[in-house]
Amino acid sequence: MHDVTPELRKALLHDKAERAAAIISNYASLEIDLGLFELFVQDQGFGALVFCVDRSPASYRQLLTEKGVNDEAVFYLDVTGAGDNHPNTLASLNIGNLSYLTLEVFQMIETAQKRFPQRNFFVLLDSVGSMQLYNEPETLARFLHANNLRFRALNVYQTYLLEPNGKLNNVVRKFCDNILELGPTKEEAFARAIGAQR
Repeated sequence: MHDVTPELRKALLHDKAERAAAIISNYASLEIDLGLFELFVQDQGFGALVFCVDRSPASYRQLLTEKGVNDEAVFYLDVTGAGDNHPNTLASLNIGNLSYLTLEVFQMIETAQKRFPQRNFFVLLDSVGSMQLYNEPETLARFLHANNLRFRALNVYQTYLLEPNGKLNNVVRKFCDNILELGPTKEEAFARAIGAQR
């Protein structure tokens, strides 16, 4: 697994006006998620709201525990149907109903900010591609854009993990303050390809 944390530290949170970042990468989302948690939660003391579309809250908690990241102020909006009963988890089966999902997102942010008023928060949305399975791209683009404005009004930093050449990349890039492209070097990509063949 490639540690992207140094690259994220070098690229993010250097401008006080920066409130949203698009990270375009062909690294596994898990590698980038862990780097973001290390930067925002461990280094900067942020709390987090995580959209759980591709991975359950329990798997995130396990990863954070293994990395030694304190997750007391990490909240999860779980649309996986995993049945998580953790107090920082709100279960939702409304991934296809973006209006309802918006209400749930901002309910979670309100709860998080009331419980931890001294903390800044960031939103991790590493599943834009998967959300397109349940929503038309234009509808999802409107959802992301409208919520971007609300996140900014609440002083919540946003991170969007995008795949290279993703359908919504141009839309997300327009409202993000920082666009970071991460990818393995040619040598790393070759080594991974060789390793996968063995």
